[in-house]
Amino acid sequence: MREQRKKKILWLISCGADIDQRDCNRRYFPPISHAIQMGDDEMVEFLLNECGANPNAGSRNPFDASKVRQKNEGNMPLMIASFLTKEEWSPRRERIVQLLLAHEAISVNQQDANGFTALIKACTNGNAKCRNILLDAGVDTRIVDINGKNYMDHWNECLVYGPLKHRNGKRRK
Repeated sequence: MREQRKKKILWLISCGADIDQRDCNRRYFPPISHAIQMGDDEMVEFLLNECGANPNAGSRNPFDASKVRQKNEGNMPLMIASFLTKEEWSPRRERIVQLLLAHEAISVNQQDANGFTALIKACTNGNAKCRNILLDAGVDTRIVDINGKNYMDHWNECLVYGPLKHRNGKRRK
């Protein structure tokens, strides 16, 4: 089944399909971001190395470009991988972060519309291993979000209030 999917993807690319084309769903993600959300490290590696997916292809709503800043605008694959919280995916998440960091074109300090970097996103959800991988890769620790908070501010908030996704007993969208 997996090999058939890969063959179909390669065939679509050979017919002119754009491997970085964003979907028209709620988040406007390219295929690599969907593979990351599914914790599919093998597919991420395939899309990066065999299909030439852009590791910096961020989410972008093509139908509402008139807004200056949109929620989650600019979420790139490294940010998504660093933000994942499913513990059973922990080894895969870390492998995906390492795969992305190893790519020659990766932009490790890219910020989304909220000013979050991959490092800040890892810290907001208490992903210590991803945080350490990013720090070891030499990401810029001086970057602040739109509220003037750096990665340590978000890390400390996570320690006190819990992961951003689950604060106040509500799941953030």
